[in-house]
Amino acid sequence: MNSSGLSELEQLCRDSVNAGVKTLCETGVWPRPPAARRIRPGYDFPQYIFQNIKEVDAVVDLLASDSKIQELYFHQSWGPDSWQLYDYWMRLLLRVLYETEGELISTNIFRKWFKKFVRELFSDTASWRSIDTVTGLNLCGRQLKLDQGTVLTSVPKGNPGSALLGQEQYSTSGWQAGGLDKATLMTTAIIKKRDYAGLEWPPPDLFDAGMRHSAVMKAVRLIKSGVPRLHCHATAHLSSFPLGDAITYCNWEGALEVNEKEAVLERADFRLVRSLWREIMKTQYEGHEGTLTSLNVDRIDTALSRFCSTYDRKSAWMDRITDLTIALESLFGQGVGDELRHRISLRAAWLLSSEQELNQDRGKVTNMMYRAIRTMYDIRSCRVHGGIPKRTELIRWIETLSGAKYDPLHRGEAENLALEAARGIVRKAIIACMTLGKLSPKGPCWPLPKDFDEEIVIPGQHKAWQKASGIIKSKG
Repeated sequence: MNSSGLSELEQLCRDSVNAGVKTLCETGVWPRPPAARRIRPGYDFPQYIFQNIKEVDAVVDLLASDSKIQELYFHQSWGPDSWQLYDYWMRLLLRVLYETEGELISTNIFRKWFKKFVRELFSDTASWRSIDTVTGLNLCGRQLKLDQGTVLTSVPKGNPGSALLGQEQYSTSGWQAGGLDKATLMTTAIIKKRDYAGLEWPPPDLFDAGMRHSAVMKAVRLIKSGVPRLHCHATAHLSSFPLGDAITYCNWEGALEVNEKEAVLERADFRLVRSLWREIMKTQYEGHEGTLTSLNVDRIDTALSRFCSTYDRKSAWMDRITDLTIALESLFGQGVGDELRHRISLRAAWLLSSEQELNQDRGKVTNMMYRAIRTMYDIRSCRVHGGIPKRTELIRWIETLSGAKYDPLHRGEAENLALEAARGIVRKAIIACMTLGKLSPKGPCWPLPKDFDEEIVIPGQHKAWQKASGIIKSKG
């Protein structure tokens, strides 16, 4: 707008703000008593109070006639619907009232907010932030920057809602992050307003924070034991004049349970988390453009999805074990016909066990991991077929998986130890298969070749496969 237009808009806005204050005084909402003059924006009076005020209508009509405003805020198929402009004006009134005393509107206060109002109103872009607090994750370091838009950071001291949403927040109802929520995922995106004209929130395809945060959690879970979970969520338009209140709610995945352990992410882990995050984003969320083929991505996706479903605190621990066996089948089940339980246990134990752990005799593996996976299949069979295990059988399962003596006084802790041990097997398997999936099929690779079971008995193959999968590091 030219200088004369700006001057006209300033005068109209000044008149409309005064008319708005006059209406509030007439309805008994304003002025506030000294102890309550700092109003809470968006809570103290309904929007309909400002309907049919000619000064407010004049401001909106002037804005609606501007071609750039039409391009930025009016959806073409809807026509010049001005509800967003009324909402913008009310935010201006709220900001002015937030700083004023009594009925008189300070000229300096009005002009400060008017300048911000015009600058943001005519801006081509809008900044949005998606926030998820993480319970059960201790971040040893100030922050891990994944890329320009996404960062994993420690929760600031004080009110996390205020610190993360900033002064731009209008609503933090439902935000209960705190206590064990020691880390926060934030993604900030700059979006062209014209791309979502007429909509209060950006279309989902323009804002992929949910996928980004899910990928971060998958990367952390793949390298660390413990039970980190996404807990409280917020989405906010970072503006002094947001088009809508911040969306906030808690219990996305849930909080930490009494017997569950916190994951600790060291600064030395940051590089690996970032690398895994990028790989997961490429293969799962960017149209299969990563280093794995589409079919292999589906298998990894199944394994990751089942693995991460075990962090759902609503499921019984044996149901989570069942999900983990499905993850192992997606990784090691290619070409398996008969003896599913034995052959998958054999394949996984052979690849994942160290040379010292492996007791090999004509293709038979009898070590702790082999027994643990067979036990996982016993639990799965019981759950799938509706069986009710005897107490002695249940104790045997828990002791086999956890490697510890069962204590009936600490049953919850014992079950979580057994579950985390099973997760550890699948965690190691997913990383190994992702690594093998990038290699040439002429040597050790994944999906497993048809002659894989025959290679198990060939001397030297075990070390070659473990080096290729990254389970043991090559010297130099």
